[in-house]
Amino acid sequence: PGAAAVLWDEGKSVWRGLAPSVDLAGQGTILQDTAATDGGRSAVTFPAGGGGGASWTVIAPSVAGRAGNADDARRRLTLALPPRGDGSYGPLEDLWRCVDAAPTVLEHRLQVRVFGGPNAGGPSFCSNTNGLAFAGDAAHPVRPTGEGLALAFEDAWQLGAIVAASPEQAVTADALRCYEAARLPQVREVSEKVRALAESYYTDGAAAEAPAVKQAAKAKKNPRLRPTPL
Repeated sequence: PGAAAVLWDEGKSVWRGLAPSVDLAGQGTILQDTAATDGGRSAVTFPAGGGGGASWTVIAPSVAGRAGNADDARRRLTLALPPRGDGSYGPLEDLWRCVDAAPTVLEHRLQVRVFGGPNAGGPSFCSNTNGLAFAGDAAHPVRPTGEGLALAFEDAWQLGAIVAASPEQAVTADALRCYEAARLPQVREVSEKVRALAESYYTDGAAAEAPAVKQAAKAKKNPRLRPTPL
């Protein structure tokens, strides 16, 4: 099927990067543009773990065109971010430190998988080529909230388990079709829940409060997470 049939464009641009030299002291931060009613801009800075610096993601309303290279992506990101402050607002300064320290900036449009109804999802999830199957973001792109990574690990485990249990002990066309059938229900459920949460986040009024409430509750359980305005 064509891209429009299986992908939903959220009207957002996303930038990501790693900052090997930035130490966030084990503290992750979510920044949100509280003045916007359509989701606006948001960003996350997070310690990479194991002394690996930090990772960061910025989501903003879609920027026209596309980056020609990593330097162009960095330039486009600086236009989407609020200007640097006077250093008094720590979370924003941390974000800028991460961006400056990132050797490479990646940019892409925020698109997620659309599965439709219970019957519509099956055929579009399966590859049309016998010796080919999709996994990870190639099969089910979701918002950069962590679920995509978990789904990708589960994809790999499921395929390995099917191959190990098959008489051929090999990645055959039958094994790939079994893998797709086994993964579809979980992938569809997670993808649709993430999409529904995003839609409520972009909706003005009471529906938009749900993500904020969940975020605040999560912050109380994890004192290292600091929801703060962008």
